[in-house]
Amino acid sequence: MSHFLSADIQQGKRYGSCCFLCAVIFSLLLVSLPGLAVGEEPSNEKTNVKTLVTGLSATPSGKNLNISVHCSEETDYIPIALTNPSKIIIDVADATIPSGTELVLSPDSYGVEVASKIIKDVSPELVRIEFILPKKYSYQVDWVQNNLVLTLEDFFTEQQAVPEKDPKPSDSAAQDTTSSQENAEQGTIDRHLPDIEVLPSVSEGSEPDKKQPDSGAEGPPPLGSLGENETISVDFYKIDLHNVFRMLREITGKNIIIAEGVSGSLTLALNDVSWRFALDIILNLKDLDKMERDNTLVIYPKNQEFVWPEREEDTLSIEINDDIISHETIVIKQEKNIPPERLEAKKLIAQGRAAEKKGDLETAIRFYERALNNWPENSKLANKIATIYLAQLNQNAKAVFFAKKALEADKKNSAAALNAAIGYANMEEYRQAQQYFDQSVNTGKPSREALMSYAAFSERQKQYEAALRLLKKQEELYGQSLNSMVAQARIYDSVGDYGAARKKYKSILHSGFRVPPDLKKFILSKTNTK
Repeated sequence: MSHFLSADIQQGKRYGSCCFLCAVIFSLLLVSLPGLAVGEEPSNEKTNVKTLVTGLSATPSGKNLNISVHCSEETDYIPIALTNPSKIIIDVADATIPSGTELVLSPDSYGVEVASKIIKDVSPELVRIEFILPKKYSYQVDWVQNNLVLTLEDFFTEQQAVPEKDPKPSDSAAQDTTSSQENAEQGTIDRHLPDIEVLPSVSEGSEPDKKQPDSGAEGPPPLGSLGENETISVDFYKIDLHNVFRMLREITGKNIIIAEGVSGSLTLALNDVSWRFALDIILNLKDLDKMERDNTLVIYPKNQEFVWPEREEDTLSIEINDDIISHETIVIKQEKNIPPERLEAKKLIAQGRAAEKKGDLETAIRFYERALNNWPENSKLANKIATIYLAQLNQNAKAVFFAKKALEADKKNSAAALNAAIGYANMEEYRQAQQYFDQSVNTGKPSREALMSYAAFSERQKQYEAALRLLKKQEELYGQSLNSMVAQARIYDSVGDYGAARKKYKSILHSGFRVPPDLKKFILSKTNTK
């Protein structure tokens, strides 16, 4: 009996030890599990943090130009290239722009204009950056560390890409002792002063930084009006299909309806194709089909049927811009009250625009002039006619005539005043030119082109103080440029302030601007710098 009792006691001890051991292990698991959960939280939180787009910069690299989009981390992106005008648009996914940050290229934009905005009506939000280019370029986009680098190939000429070696300046070039020598050197730099001519924003018929009312005589079409025959280039890498269709909607102006069941991602690179060809490629790759009616495209899987509904169906996700609908409704209401003369003018403007697009300026100008006869209060149209005569047909008197017509319709049209001033200056009617130059800069914020052109005109009239004031005003509003710095140095030379001239020349060398080789050679001789 005592034997069995002893065995039971020993067995009870072993059972108790096992229970105790299990309890200890269970307690350790309870303690460790929360720790494991806590250790996973940071990765979950990180997925909710948007990529910050903090700035832009441009750097020459041989014949290429590298434009860097500075980001806090890498993320998905969609690049697309458009024509008329040449644009490259990059959508940076799940990103935002910090408050107070302006995405601009500085100090030198190399002629590339930038526009950006945050698009919030998508999930995730994205940052759209548009690069408006002087002409069409082949390009590549790739991540370099945290910089999304857009490389524009063959942006610079061979001469610009590989500047010739600067020769050692001669002693006579370095001394600046005689007036004849100053005059000879002056002729070398004369080529770099801006001519009195139609500058880029003037030739578009509108001022920068100021919205013009719609008159039917617009310049290049904006995003959302891509023509059927115009081409695009795309480079998608594992991009969500809905984002691809959203981009196509915005560049074509078509309403896009996506059926349920359309999902997935896309990798695709196409160059110089129509948007319809690109869409057909995408549909074939993803086994999708489309139907089109009334400016609306329906995208749906091939294994499904689609019948145009009499009313909205819950199975469809409609991506239509409410602003466009509101605008079209307003236009329809306004059309009912438009006089027949204006309706005829709009038809003539459309015919003129078609002729201009084909390069037939003589025909285009005839249509525009007939339209203006029916719509004389259209200041923007009158100034467009003036711009064509001035910039492309070299008829200064006609340009002045229509610029004055534009000013009769709108006294505040400073772009028209600038066209009139340049036309008069080209005809050497300097008193009238100065009058209209004054008018072109007599605004709250005069355009860069008006200030630079007026400064060039003032210098030619030997009004050096006035020219310097205009150049300094231009730099206050828009920052220094190579042209403004060269013009100031030149004026200091002209008035005999050689110390100020040398100081400005040295500033040019250290400005970071791309200085043409002949100008650099001249500046080195002026500053006696090796």
